[in-house]
Amino acid sequence: MKLTKTQATIGILAVAAAGALTAAAAATLSVDATSTLQAGTADLAQCQTGVLNVAAATPAWNVDHYSVSSVNLTNFDADCNGKSVKIDVLDAAGHSIASGPAGTVAALSASVTLTSAVNAADVEGFAVVIY
Repeated sequence: MKLTKTQATIGILAVAAAGALTAAAAATLSVDATSTLQAGTADLAQCQTGVLNVAAATPAWNVDHYSVSSVNLTNFDADCNGKSVKIDVLDAAGHSIASGPAGTVAALSASVTLTSAVNAADVEGFAVVIY
């Protein structure tokens, strides 16, 4: 039996719709604080509900460019005092280009010295973990 163009098109659309439903189901993965292996991201820090200010410290001239060697975090909620904080510096693609060892939140702020200085022009964002 030979399929008409309309039947073939409907069959292709049905397969595409099934694939989209599978992709949508995978996109709804939830991440929580259980010990089960998971993939994804979630806000698990219960101490920070307000806006956290994150900024590269004052850049320093380094031969032919400005470089950043530390990051300052301010405006922590009081419940975060004493907790550890880790930071990654991100480039335009969202990749980590520098990171620092864990620091401690004290007096509602923290400063993290990066393991290596990074070109200030490459800094596009930050990823912060409070634990």
